[in-house]
Amino acid sequence: MDALRLHNWPSNVRELENCLTRAVVVSTGEVIRPDHLAIGPASPDAAPGAAGLSTLAELEREHVARVMTATDGHKARTVELLGISRPRLNRLPQKYELE
Repeated sequence: MDALRLHNWPSNVRELENCLTRAVVVSTGEVIRPDHLAIGPASPDAAPGAAGLSTLAELEREHVARVMTATDGHKARTVELLGISRPRLNRLPQKYELE
């Protein structure tokens, strides 16, 4: 709980939700430990299989980059394929340093 409370959640509640979803997936028991959270440095005793897993933010960045490349940067087609609004698309390149 301390790790969750102390983390700065720049992407608001969605980032928290994504973090907790990932923690549930990588945890092997009924307890979510700090090393299951995608915040801060990983603990040396991280759960087996947790190494090499991408965060949802990393997956989103990769997918957005692929779609932008596939559409040659055509914004109308990109928002259609991604199923997002134009304003959100306009924020993504800055957020993920895609420009």
